[in-house]
This record gives sequence, C-alpha cells and structure tokens, in this order.
Amino acid sequence: MSLLRSYKMTVDSGFAPNYDFGVLTLATCKPYIREVAKVGEWIAGFSSKTLDGSEIGKEKLIYLAKITKRLTFAEYWESYPQKRPDATNTQGDNIYEPSADEPQGFKVFPNKNHPSNGEAGSDCSHNNAGCQSHDDDKTHDLKSLFVLVCEEFYYFGPKNALSIPENIRPNLPERQTCYGEITEAEDVQNFIDYVKANKEKCKVYNKG
Repeated sequence: MSLLRSYKMTVDSGFAPNYDFGVLTLATCKPYIREVAKVGEWIAGFSSKTLDGSEIGKEKLIYLAKITKRLTFAEYWESYPQKRPDATNTQGDNIYEPSADEPQGFKVFPNKNHPSNGEAGSDCSHNNAGCQSHDDDKTHDLKSLFVLVCEEFYYFGPKNALSIPENIRPNLPERQTCYGEITEAEDVQNFIDYVKANKEKCKVYNKG
C-alpha cells in the first residue's frame, strides 16, 4: 500500500531534487519532509504560482519518486561520490562533507548553489530569498540530517510538467508547507499508475 507526500516547488534548477546518475535525491531544502518521510513512501513535487504561474487547483506534476533509501549526510557523502559537484556536474547535491572541525559536523563542499559567505545572490535559490551565505543555507538544510534516495522516479520538469486529471489528483497544500500534504494509500494508486503510463513524456525517468 502506498502513501504519497506532495508539495509545491518554487524553484527547480536540477539541484533539489537532483536526478542525475540514475537516482533522484533530495539532499537539500525541505528538511522537515526529509526528516519524516520513510522508505517505501512516494514524494511528489508540483508546480506553483512562484515557479511557473500555476493557479491553485491547476498545478502540474514536476516529479514523482519512490523513496528507496534514507541516508545520513555522512552515509550519502561516502555512497554517492558521483553526486558531488564539479566542473562537469555543476548541480551535484552531495555538498555536505563530514568534518569534525566544522559547526554541525559538516563543511560545505564548493558548489554554485550557495553564494560565498556574506554575499547574497540568485544562486542562493534552493532555500529562500532571505539567505545570505553558505551558513544560512547550511543551517536550513541541516535541520534534518537525512537524504532521501529514490531509485524509481519520473521527472518531467517545469517545461514538460504533467497535467493530472481532476478525479485522480492527490491532496496538495494551497500554499507552501513544511511537511507537504498526505494522500493515503487507497486514494493514490490511480495517480501513480497514471504517471507511469505517461513516463515517455518525462525528461528523465528510472523504473528502479
């Protein structure tokens, strides 16, 4: 039986979630969802007024993913080195390197999605408009020490977001929420089946 947790996305740069290397990961942003979501649950990101002008009730699906692993940041660092950002993988989300000398036990691995300390900028977009530095984003992200790993996922993206028929739309919060909105098992399977039936419209997907 499936449980789905849905939320609205305000930014989709390929960083959070990150869908590279055959696995979709949520390693930054959404700390409260990362803290409570469990292996076996599904997570869905929908469009929003901020992301693409979607009105309430007209949001489209950006991605759907099934959580197959729930790793600590330390475990993620060691298990997915390919997800660390570099010159060829600028959106890599494996950015928290364990370090006993750093506050909270991690240092920020160099990446384009955090501005330098004290310099606000548009790259500081996976968190919120008020962040000013690596430290602001780091404090936000590390409210949960878990990374969600999804080996089965269907990523459509904003330009190719999937419209969902009204009769199978899952529950979705009207506004931004910390924990997302739950749709119980008996009400979600038709939605999941519909997404799978439209997987050819995805920008990228992996059936697990």
